[in-house]
Amino acid sequence: MQYQQLAAPSTPDMIRVVDVKAFDGKLYVVAEYDDGNLYHFYDGSRVTGWDTLGDANSSYEAVAEALAARIEASGVVRARVAGAAIQITAKTAGTEFTCTAAATDVDADSSVPTATRSAVTANVSEVEEVLSTGSVQITGGTFDPGNNKINQVTVNGVPLLEDPVLWTTSNNATANALAIEINNNSLTSGYSATAADDTVTISAAPGTGTTPNGYAVASVPAGDVTTIDANMADGVAYVAPVAQVDKVVIAGSSFDATDLWQVVVNGTTYQTTGRAAGTGTSVFVFKKRVWSTARSLLRYCQVNDPADWTTTATPASDAGFINISSDSEGAQSLVCLAKYYNSAAIFSRQTITFYQLFVDATNNALDNSLESTGTVSARSAIPYGNNDVYYLSDSGIRSIRAREGTDTPAVSDVGSALDPFVQEVMRAVDGDTLGRAVAIIEPIDGRYMLAVGDKIITLSYFPSSKITAWTYIEPGFSVTDFAKSGRELYSRAGDTIYIYGGFDGETYPDEDEQETVFETPFMAANDPAGKKQLTGFDAALEGDWVGKILVDPNDTQKVLNIPAGVLNRTTYHLPEIKIPGLTSHMAFRGTCASAGMRVFSSLAIHYDKEGAA
Repeated sequence: MQYQQLAAPSTPDMIRVVDVKAFDGKLYVVAEYDDGNLYHFYDGSRVTGWDTLGDANSSYEAVAEALAARIEASGVVRARVAGAAIQITAKTAGTEFTCTAAATDVDADSSVPTATRSAVTANVSEVEEVLSTGSVQITGGTFDPGNNKINQVTVNGVPLLEDPVLWTTSNNATANALAIEINNNSLTSGYSATAADDTVTISAAPGTGTTPNGYAVASVPAGDVTTIDANMADGVAYVAPVAQVDKVVIAGSSFDATDLWQVVVNGTTYQTTGRAAGTGTSVFVFKKRVWSTARSLLRYCQVNDPADWTTTATPASDAGFINISSDSEGAQSLVCLAKYYNSAAIFSRQTITFYQLFVDATNNALDNSLESTGTVSARSAIPYGNNDVYYLSDSGIRSIRAREGTDTPAVSDVGSALDPFVQEVMRAVDGDTLGRAVAIIEPIDGRYMLAVGDKIITLSYFPSSKITAWTYIEPGFSVTDFAKSGRELYSRAGDTIYIYGGFDGETYPDEDEQETVFETPFMAANDPAGKKQLTGFDAALEGDWVGKILVDPNDTQKVLNIPAGVLNRTTYHLPEIKIPGLTSHMAFRGTCASAGMRVFSSLAIHYDKEGAA
């Protein structure tokens, strides 16, 4: 383990390491600090050339872009940028937020930076409609069918009864009968009624809001029936929610990249200096150089000198940059790079651009591009072998592979089976956590592991054995970083470092410490319309597994329990485990909570076609 102190000017506190790679056995690090700055370090020393590069790559527009990205990643509100203006919108209409903005002239020169907040659309909270109501109370009467009755009830002159209502039995019973008669005529009158004890409450039609308030309620009793009327009142009109929209404009008397701009939303400060807004955010080691993405620019250092990014006298070997946005639409904000064959895949969120990169920079050339795909997380993009790059996109986990018979890159839907689950995981975390998702190739079996929030999603891909299987782990903590050392895989959560499988590589959960669930998709044996009479089951496994056969794709709780009880050994060479059942589709679900290694290698479900001789 190597420790380095990354000391920044004026000794601010470090917030986090944004990216780190090893070049020639020494660490190249990008780190973010609480004064709004972003600095590069090589072997513990600050790479000061990025001060010049960051300043040259920045502007009021760059500051607005950087702030909008931070605000959007919070998940609290939405932030969009147009030029130097940030539009901040409530995620949920009717939910108010607070917003202030400020700017600081850090070096106290002649520049006067400004950040001006203004209200575009005021928040309007939703108000549910309350129906206006009136009432008729039956206060007296006796049973006399020809005389004692209520001839009519009107609201604002609108009759509510088609037939008179006789007083019967009691005031309460008469009120109930009156409510029924009003409801029988509600399609004509527009009013409805309910009865409680001796009182009938009359409600106006939905959508009328406050309009009926004050309408006169008039009952017309006859004989000895007496009533008390109450006019319509208390109606409240529905008010549709309106999303609050604020605008923050980044400006100043003259642009100074050392100045600091801040936007505070709901008490949380989002900030950047101009210099940080133009500084590279990811690093990539390739062809004797360190490469870094800075807005739309792909910058590279001098050959074999990661500390020199500004010497440009000799284009072939000195530092320089490529403006990817001039070659590929949608590449205005680059996220990261990954090795693909002998090229580099350069990711934005919407586009992947492929470049042939060389030690001699004059030979660098555009190779290809893929539109409508990209990554949301710089550290999720990772090569797998020489001809695959896995990455987390807005759709789910994808990979870049060559089209069959060519070397032209194409997007593979390797993760499409897991898309609904992955998208659910992505929605459950804020944009900052999503952007910090981190992947690694497990060093022993070569599995792709992606940590997002409190889950680790793992791909077991062994094409020669025809195995493509997705799993996920809930370790009980949120992994923020991975690292490999030889055959050992480390993860970090907060200030704790964990080692996968222990130092011996054979440390497994204790009994009942963690449950493993294995489930197949539904299978139809190439005959989706045919019914199968299930007859038996076999498996190859280690550990104590409880197995169930799922028989209804519309109801995954409808299962057949495998009658053998706990499965704890390979069964192919043993008498067949009998399972009764009739279905067109079947799946298997196994659970294991035993101590030690848990393996489920294969399974076979035996059946006869329905009606077969």
